[in-house]
Amino acid sequence: MPRSEVHLTSRTLVRSFGLGSFTAAQAIQAGVSPRQLRSAVAAGSISRRRHGHYTVERTDDEDQPQVVEHHDELLRTLSCHVAALQELGHTPVVAGQTAADLWGIPVLGVATASTPTILVEPVSHLRRGRRGGILLREGSIPSDQVLPLKGLLVTSPLRTGVDLARLTTRTGRSALTALIGAARAHLDHAHGLEADAHLITRSASQTSTREEIVELLLGILGTSPKRGQKLAKTVLPWVDPRIETPLESLSWFEMNCGTLPMMTPQVEVAGASGRIYRVDFVCGHVIGEADGAMKYQSPEILWAEKQRQSDLEAAGFTIVRWTWAEIVNQPSVVAHRLMQALARSPVQMPA
Repeated sequence: MPRSEVHLTSRTLVRSFGLGSFTAAQAIQAGVSPRQLRSAVAAGSISRRRHGHYTVERTDDEDQPQVVEHHDELLRTLSCHVAALQELGHTPVVAGQTAADLWGIPVLGVATASTPTILVEPVSHLRRGRRGGILLREGSIPSDQVLPLKGLLVTSPLRTGVDLARLTTRTGRSALTALIGAARAHLDHAHGLEADAHLITRSASQTSTREEIVELLLGILGTSPKRGQKLAKTVLPWVDPRIETPLESLSWFEMNCGTLPMMTPQVEVAGASGRIYRVDFVCGHVIGEADGAMKYQSPEILWAEKQRQSDLEAAGFTIVRWTWAEIVNQPSVVAHRLMQALARSPVQMPA
């Protein structure tokens, strides 16, 4: 990709996300193609923060003030309005997609909110709507569903996920993705916001942890307005914070709907060499890999993945891969490949 196109990609992402994290799906919603994102990563302009999440690493020198200014402007806008509302005796809370951006919760099929959202308790004299660069809404949030973040009060990850599933998403796929992202953000917060993807997944490996999160979500749903609850309740039993990426969430949705055969997410398996690998999904001798467009970003990573696959196949595993486009547009094709693989006996490699 020419340097000018990398430059344009970075600027587009800065305008949409500032210095905050974003997913490949959100980048596509912002108008950046998978190829452009992949090239920007290779050029060093975009960094992979953790599995499935990215940040703008750098832009050209002349753009650096713009990057900082975008981030600072958002915080200044929120802080300024929060302070003004506090002077009026209110307790403002950052909510909705703005809260999702702050927590790093993916929202599929919805453009990133351009107007920060602040929630205040219902009062008669306060004008709601867009004002001074924010969207002011009224609503009551229980105090145990609000947390401090970056000097602001923000709806907790789980409350944010419930709000997204109820009000922002329009499909079961996107609702489940938001709730799973919220569950992972909840565990990240429990680790002091310092956890990487693998640590969050390991902490979610306990059945009791996953059941507790579902119970917490159910409790929050019970204190939320009725609008949109039917969709959220439909997918809530499927929330599993072992799922790491939006693509895996979409795959997990199809498994729970019965479109794909059910598999266990994020399992450690041994290759023929004895080396332990963590795979996206596994069922018997079949490994399912949800391959996002950004997963293998360099020749070195691609070579390491080929070595990994050879080692697993030598241990008798069959690997079935699928892409974002396949799971969204042709899940039955993915299901057919998985069923064929499951029907075959494990490959026995010669000693």
